Amino acid sequence: MGRCIAVRHTTRLPENEDAEAVETVRECYPDSATKISRHVTQNADYNYVNHGMWTSWNQRGEKLSQGEFRLGKRHGRWARLYTLSELWKANIPIRPEIEQPFSSEISFNEGQLNGTWRISDNRGHPLSRCSLLTASCIF
Repeated sequence: MGRCIAVRHTTRLPENEDAEAVETVRECYPDSATKISRHVTQNADYNYVNHGMWTSWNQRGEKLSQGEFRLGKRHGRWARLYTLSELWKANIPIRPEIEQPFSSEISFNEGQLNGTWRISDNRGHPLSRCSLLTASCIF
């Protein structure tokens, strides 16, 4: 990995006023471009856990995924971009009229998947919708 910096913030996140200060950790590609930027804090056992925004980029600097952690658990809306080859691996049917990149959206509630997982093409056309409650998908 390239040289990365961890910056200590004294700002406290609104949903956790009693938490210790939040730090930003950057993981980098060999050319020092940011691969992942994530916020961490210490839990009650003094272990560092993800807490706050978590974002990843490809080597060209394009955002790949973003979401939020609360004391080590995914929480709220998470979004991710996929390539055509990744969709093939997931057995999602590909139609000729769809455009890359493909976006995925899912929600979490304190670490548990919650609601519907949606994948759309670059123009917003739905490719799949999976209900996590009924364990069924529509393609």
